[in-house]
Amino acid sequence: MKYIHPHDRFSHHTHKNNISTDVINQAVYQFDPSLKHFNYRCLDGGFMNANFLIENKNKKYVFRFYSSSSETAEREKGILTFLEKKEVKAPKHYNLMKIDQTLVAVIEYIDGINFENKLLKGNSCPPHLYFEIGRELAKIHSITFARPGFIGKEMMVGNEYDDFAFFLKGFIFRTLKMLETKPDRLDLKTIERLVHLMDKQWCIVEECKSINQLVHTDFNPKNLMVANDPVAHLLAVIDWEFALSGNGVIDLGNFFRFSYDFETKSEVQFEQGYRSINQTLPKNWREVSRMLDIANMCSFLERPENYQKSFFTARNVLHATLDYFKIE
Repeated sequence: MKYIHPHDRFSHHTHKNNISTDVINQAVYQFDPSLKHFNYRCLDGGFMNANFLIENKNKKYVFRFYSSSSETAEREKGILTFLEKKEVKAPKHYNLMKIDQTLVAVIEYIDGINFENKLLKGNSCPPHLYFEIGRELAKIHSITFARPGFIGKEMMVGNEYDDFAFFLKGFIFRTLKMLETKPDRLDLKTIERLVHLMDKQWCIVEECKSINQLVHTDFNPKNLMVANDPVAHLLAVIDWEFALSGNGVIDLGNFFRFSYDFETKSEVQFEQGYRSINQTLPKNWREVSRMLDIANMCSFLERPENYQKSFFTARNVLHATLDYFKIE
């Protein structure tokens, strides 16, 4: 796959530029009136939402301004509250407020660096870090539910679908059909190749045992906070707004999408870490994760906004997947 610099892979949602100083002041005062003197700065990452570090001499918080629905904010609140009682490294959730029709969450600040920025520094990451990340994802996937579906308020799983593989297959085919009218996003030849790939290989997804795992769905280096010191270790997994109950192998497709960012032995170390906690990972997880990641790329290509960076990246990922499966 053609190399794409991390800063050029995905477009930024315009909401980030619309948070005024006055709104930030209102949010901080509503949360804690004693925080009269503070500094703030916009944090890296966050496609849909804007995250700000609020700090004074003694305290640091992340204020997360949602541009998405109230269901998204409530979901993340419920998941982070739920995970406090689990052995999963995730930030604490302190409050959820409404400021000028915008929902604002106050979340624990993790004092580290996201894994993507760690990689961009050019220093090699020790093998044990990939092992640790694999273990952490296995812990997440060890949390299971009675049924598949989107996670709602207070960890209630909805009835949006009865079968995760069937649901994603339908979404992919609907998106490909829609993209036939948008050749500037994806050309017809590539669409034909993807339909052929789906017809030929989607069975490996359907053959995966349905476990109804907790799925992060955005498990990538931007959302992994690691210690910013010579002995790198995982501090927390952040950004849980899209979590659901389904097949967790989709998280591996997300993490290894740009595997050229990682060291040579990263997959081996990651898999060993994962299997040290959770034995449910299928032997053909590399193939299954690539198939599932097609749905992620479709979710970028179907957006109504003209996100050219995201479209370009999605096309490159899809072409790499077609080449991987040798689809002419």
